Amino acid sequence: MITIYGQPNCQPCRLARKQLDKEGVPYDYVDLSERPDKLQQFKDQGLQSTPIIETPTERFTGLQPERIQQAAAEMRQQQQEQHRQQSATLQNPGLEVN
Repeated sequence: MITIYGQPNCQPCRLARKQLDKEGVPYDYVDLSERPDKLQQFKDQGLQSTPIIETPTERFTGLQPERIQQAAAEMRQQQQEQHRQQSATLQNPGLEVN
């Protein structure tokens, strides 16, 4: 899952969300103004700007369209693999797929 951590009135945050919407992949959005604990955690880790984007494989800050596109491609690949596994399980209920 992709998670975007953002703040109100953050144009790069809105653009990152818009890009993921266009890419058609699911993501979670966390408003850091409602999560001061998470905001402090990021500050302690040296992350000073939003959006902060977490993917299954990395975390980065700022609006980086190429990295967002790559994260979306990874998510689509993951979803396809999960779908294949579910289909195989439904077709062969007694067979476990790893």
